[in-house]
Amino acid sequence: MFARLREGDELHRAGDFLPVIRHFRIGARFDLRALEWLAMNIDKIQVPRLALNLTRETFDDEASFAGLINWLNVHPNICQRLDIEVAESIALRHQERVMTLFRRARRLGARGGIDRFARELKELSYLSALRPDYVKIDQAFFKREDVDTELLQSLCMTAHQVESKVIVTRVESAEDQARVMSVGADGYQGYVAPAVDVMKRKSS
Repeated sequence: MFARLREGDELHRAGDFLPVIRHFRIGARFDLRALEWLAMNIDKIQVPRLALNLTRETFDDEASFAGLINWLNVHPNICQRLDIEVAESIALRHQERVMTLFRRARRLGARGGIDRFARELKELSYLSALRPDYVKIDQAFFKREDVDTELLQSLCMTAHQVESKVIVTRVESAEDQARVMSVGADGYQGYVAPAVDVMKRKSS
């Protein structure tokens, strides 16, 4: 699901407001609000699983991190449908806390994932400690001139060695789909199908 902020009749996309949230360091408050919204609306959502990409501020502050763990413990029914994602930069900066989060989440039925995977090619040893359920590689990484097919295959193999699935994001064409699958990725995410409103209930 993609977050939106409503201002009157206007909807703002995450790409527009997340830089502001980072600037004012209110990411932990935003994450908590997203979780609270989820708790209030989970019964109205028709898709089987949901992904929540957490901000760095939730991990920077001990109280915010403790609040996240407490929320998970209080909502085990939601955790069973939840994929919790952190950017690779967060995993490297706060490895112990991310490890604690993933362990707790898995006990409650959630999955843990690493977003923006392979931005730090020299630091991939963290995978052995965290053993995420999946990693996400941005499609832009696949199109860089300094990234060849052998490197992409090697990244997929590295993730598979710790039993992590590899997902490529921002895939928007049949050609993109074929390429990412040819290097050993397990799946893809992107606008290959029209967006749907997951809050609409099916007619009885």
